Amino acid sequence: MTAANTWTVGKAAQAAGLSAKAVRLYEAKGLLPEAKRTESGYRLYSDEDIAVLRFIHQAKTLGLSLGEIRDILDLRRGGTTPCRHVVRLLDQRIRDVDRTIAELRHLPYAGSSSIRPPEPPVVVIMAGPVHEE
Repeated sequence: MTAANTWTVGKAAQAAGLSAKAVRLYEAKGLLPEAKRTESGYRLYSDEDIAVLRFIHQAKTLGLSLGEIRDILDLRRGGTTPCRHVVRLLDQRIRDVDRTIAELRHLPYAGSSSIRPPEPPVVVIMAGPVHEE
């Protein structure tokens, strides 16, 4: 962190557990407000920006899409507490994961005797030179 609680893109990314490229992407997609710039053009992020980046990182880890994350951030920025919305999104995500697990359980077991791997190709090794007749 530099003076006046501002972070460069690299330090902000490191603090949030992201790459600098991800931070720039989230800014470009409007999930993060446009960063202030130094006279030489370097992006500067505030402590609040770091909190938003950490939230985005956690939400992505939970499987939320950038669109869903944007909706949550928009609710928060609009003065609404997004708790119910977040709970609905996470409940849906849990249902999706449960459905995926159920589908995986119905796949044939790889070690089952009813499933055989393809036969390997037959390779014939000749003991001597091949003579044409």
